[in-house]
Amino acid sequence: SEKVNAFIRGSLALFAILTLSPAWAGLDESIARLQSEWEQIKYKQPADKQEKAYEELTREAIAVRAENPDRPEADIWYGIIVASHAGAKGGLGALSLAKDAKAVLEKAMTRNPDALGGSAYVTLASLYYQVPGWPIGFGDKDKARELLNKALALNPRGIDSNYFMGDFLYRNG
Repeated sequence: SEKVNAFIRGSLALFAILTLSPAWAGLDESIARLQSEWEQIKYKQPADKQEKAYEELTREAIAVRAENPDRPEADIWYGIIVASHAGAKGGLGALSLAKDAKAVLEKAMTRNPDALGGSAYVTLASLYYQVPGWPIGFGDKDKARELLNKALALNPRGIDSNYFMGDFLYRNG
C-alpha cells in the first residue's frame, strides 16, 4: 500500500541519516561519495525522479563494491541504496530490489557484523518487518526482532538500533 511504501522510504531515509557518523571518516573516497550522492537524491531530487537516480547510483555502488571487495561498509551502503531504490519504486516490482539488498546485507554481516555499529543488522531488520511475508515476500517479524536484538547487543546506545526497535515494537502493538 502507499502508506507502507511511504513509511519504508521515510524509515530508510532516517536510518541513513542516523548512520552518518564519525565512523565514516576513515572510509575510502569512493564509499563516502556513495553516501553523498544518496543524500543528494533523497533530499534534493523530486520524488518522481528518485527511482531513476537510485538506479544510476546502484550502478556506481556496484563499481564501488568491486573496488572494495573486502569492505562490508561498501556492501552496507549498497544495501541502503538498493533498499531506497525499492522504496522509490514501490509495489511488487520493488520486491526483487528488497531481496537483493537482503542478500548483500547478509553477506556484510558474515564478514563483519560490527561494521558501522551493526548497521547491517538494523537495515536488514527494517526490511524484514516492512516487506510483506510469505507468500509474497520474505517479511518475518520474528527474524526482525532477532536481528534488532543483535543490533542492540552490538550497539546498545546506538540511535539506529534503538529507533528501529522502538518502531518495530510500536508497529507490532
